[in-house]
Amino acid sequence: MANRDTDFIRTPRSDVQLLTMKFVGGAAGQPTLPEATQYGGGELSAVTWSATGQYACVFRKKYPQLLSVDAYIVGATAGLQARVTAIDVAAGTMSIQTEVGAVATNAATTDTIYVRLVVRNSGRN
Repeated sequence: MANRDTDFIRTPRSDVQLLTMKFVGGAAGQPTLPEATQYGGGELSAVTWSATGQYACVFRKKYPQLLSVDAYIVGATAGLQARVTAIDVAAGTMSIQTEVGAVATNAATTDTIYVRLVVRNSGRN
């Protein structure tokens, strides 16, 4: 599916978009973007490992307002959780921390980090 079109969620205030994105942990912490060659390149243009369990994400598009965000992991690393530590949809950036308990832990190649965003779309206002 190479079509990049998305459907809008109608609200009384403006048009809102639900965005989903994912990346996979990797050796030495370096993540991969499975959607980079499909779905129009996905919502993420880059994810960079910056330290143990810390990932810097860059969005393909920018949005004026964040309404909601959550991150979760499906994978084999027991107890691994993801949380968004910083996000600026207007700048198109987000930071994610993965950890087991309170200990920073890299996501393995068997762990996929999923992020769901709800944003206001400037193109429809």
